[in-house]
Amino acid sequence: MCTVFVKNTSKGMVAARNHSWTQPGGNVHFVPPKRIYGKMANAMYLMDQWGQDRPFEGINEHGVFIGAAGFPDDLSPLGKQKRQPHGMDFCGIIRFVLERAKSTAEALEIFRSIPISYDLDGEPGTVGYNVRNHFLIADPTGHAVNWADEKNCFTRRLSAGKGFHITNFPLSFKAADCNRHPILKKGMADVRGPASAMKLLEKSQQTITLWSCVYDLKRLTMELCIDLDFSFRFRFDFREKIGEGERHIGFGELRLWEGYGHPREKEFSLPKKIYHTAEQLAAKD
Repeated sequence: MCTVFVKNTSKGMVAARNHSWTQPGGNVHFVPPKRIYGKMANAMYLMDQWGQDRPFEGINEHGVFIGAAGFPDDLSPLGKQKRQPHGMDFCGIIRFVLERAKSTAEALEIFRSIPISYDLDGEPGTVGYNVRNHFLIADPTGHAVNWADEKNCFTRRLSAGKGFHITNFPLSFKAADCNRHPILKKGMADVRGPASAMKLLEKSQQTITLWSCVYDLKRLTMELCIDLDFSFRFRFDFREKIGEGERHIGFGELRLWEGYGHPREKEFSLPKKIYHTAEQLAAKD
């Protein structure tokens, strides 16, 4: 039950996403550029629950953002899918595209060329059964695309002050079907940068919202709130973090290592100085 929006502000393009789901936890990934199949893949920041190869959202070194939101397949039926050897997982496609695309136009070209598989092998009545994704793609130039499939693709150039959002309904459905739509529509006018974008995510939160992340596509910075704690934001500089090397951090570890300055720092953070030997501990006393 996710919320994704982008806006072209006076400070540049921002993207934002609430991840709302039934299973707790999450992971942050900083992936430097690397050679894959004879080509250099882009550096990326990814967020997932199901493994770094199946992220729900992310941004790459060129400021290309992709965020997913699920909706029931029967709202916009795909029909019976034929398994194809080059088909991609419906979350794996996010990483695949971010590794390669330098713009929204390139991302869209890849989406159009790669079949996406929604077969989870789940049983009727289980969580996630009969759910597919649509994706919001954006880059620093203001080019934004909502992609579900070839027949359900909406592309637009956002002029300054314009925004666009998606939730868990196809765009062909009435806005009244989603109670977050009026919140996002009304609040979009107040989004002037990352801080106000996070405020709109807070207003559109749900009880099952696990994380909220805002991306500055021009400056390549990210702000992250987890577990509905909007009083503290983890702030990341993309270039700085990628320069530190590849890292994969769960939310528990994130609090531990990145939580300095948090009002609850003493509760869940390691001290900045750790005494490793009995002699050092004795000297401290």
